[in-house]
Amino acid sequence: MIFKFIYSTNMTVDQINEVKNILADLRQKLEIRYEHSSRKHNDAVEKMEVDRYLIIDVRQKAHYDGSKITFDKCINIPQSELKPGKLGYKFADCFHKDKQSFD
Repeated sequence: MIFKFIYSTNMTVDQINEVKNILADLRQKLEIRYEHSSRKHNDAVEKMEVDRYLIIDVRQKAHYDGSKITFDKCINIPQSELKPGKLGYKFADCFHKDKQSFD
């Protein structure tokens, strides 16, 4: 057996609109809270992902010094220095001498 209930109310249009506004406000607050929570989680994930990379800027040193990325895992090896067959150990002086650069 299927039961259907029909509720009859004596709500005015203003009351119905007020309920709609309250529901819209609650929906917006929930979306903001979800976005904030999601963003915090994504920021942590992005931070973990970024820490796994070494950024090699291949612009000329003058351009690099003028507008370099402020990230401790960003180094400058000008494109003119990169040649086929040149081994990575030749660029050791380009790396920062701190432990974090070699992690």
